[in-house]
Amino acid sequence: MPRKEYLFAEARRNLLWGFAYLTLATWVLGIALPKYVPISFQRAIPAFSNQDHWTFAGASHSFSFAEDKISVSHDSHERSVASFEFDRPKLNVEIESGIRFSGDIDYDILEHPNRRNLGGIISFDELNEPTEYRKQLFSIRCESGWSGKNRWSKVVFPSNEAQRLRMNVGLIRNAGRISVSNASVQIVKHWPPFPWFFGSLILLWIFFGVRVAYHFLQTGNGILLVLPAVLTLIIGIGITLPNEAVRSLLAPLNALMTKNGLVNPIWIPIAFSAGKLGHVIGFAAFAFVALLMRRRFSLSRVQMATIFFLLATATEGMQLFLPDRSTRFSDLLFDGAGVLIGVVAYAVLALIRRSFSALFKRLIQPPKPEAQEQSESDIAASKTS
Repeated sequence: MPRKEYLFAEARRNLLWGFAYLTLATWVLGIALPKYVPISFQRAIPAFSNQDHWTFAGASHSFSFAEDKISVSHDSHERSVASFEFDRPKLNVEIESGIRFSGDIDYDILEHPNRRNLGGIISFDELNEPTEYRKQLFSIRCESGWSGKNRWSKVVFPSNEAQRLRMNVGLIRNAGRISVSNASVQIVKHWPPFPWFFGSLILLWIFFGVRVAYHFLQTGNGILLVLPAVLTLIIGIGITLPNEAVRSLLAPLNALMTKNGLVNPIWIPIAFSAGKLGHVIGFAAFAFVALLMRRRFSLSRVQMATIFFLLATATEGMQLFLPDRSTRFSDLLFDGAGVLIGVVAYAVLALIRRSFSALFKRLIQPPKPEAQEQSESDIAASKTS
């Protein structure tokens, strides 16, 4: 095998296997480190199980308490939310970076024909005095028709002037049950845990990209990497931006979509907004460009599908390390929808190109004379006889 062809095959192999190994490592470390590695110390949220410290919005019979556990259940599609406030100074420790909230969640959210409902929710707000300015730090949503049990954990960064924090548990325009137990707070001195380790993981991703790009450059096909690399960079920037920055950037688009009824439309079964539209558009563009270059990269359809899946999984896995971003299965679904749109767009383009090519050949190819056609038919007949 010529050297260039060998290097080209090696670059493709490194692209697929390196992508797979790094994606797996990202998910394993992103799940294991925050859950099992102690960052500082942990303590229960003060008076969490004391009913007197909670305020309620909704029917009184929707809320129940047990030892270190609160449950919200309702059989009609109304808002039922329990809110618990506590003072930041009562943590009796200097907060250098942020606070990590964690607990066990158990939920069973009922299906409803109106698919724009929000379902179950756990959220944290900061309340700034004296203006009572409310800033939502983060929220966990359980979509309609979902049920399960799992451990949740999230790091939040309240403003320095925020003295009170509020935890909300409830059902938003939905019926079902949601409960939280073993809630605790943890002072975070460094995030992510072991910053050098997270930095090493990022360096591994960069080294992987440079190595694959170098091999493609050696084969004389480096120009093929330009568009996929630019799109990957855009996707990477999108997943690493702070949540507040993303909201600010997408606010005009969200307003436009809301005005035209495109935010949480009834024909989409899960929550949809400008951020989800970004998932769809980004992966549609990536799939379309990648398919345009598939033959020049000598990649099969299975290999292309593997790359799409790994890219979507890796981008969601990286958000496990980011304190104010969240990893959602629904985002993977929107990534897949974007890939499907890109594949359909490529198929339509290929069909148009084939149609125009056939039409162009007919227009430029001169018609054969009648005598020539007759002689060709006679020769064909003599050969068959």
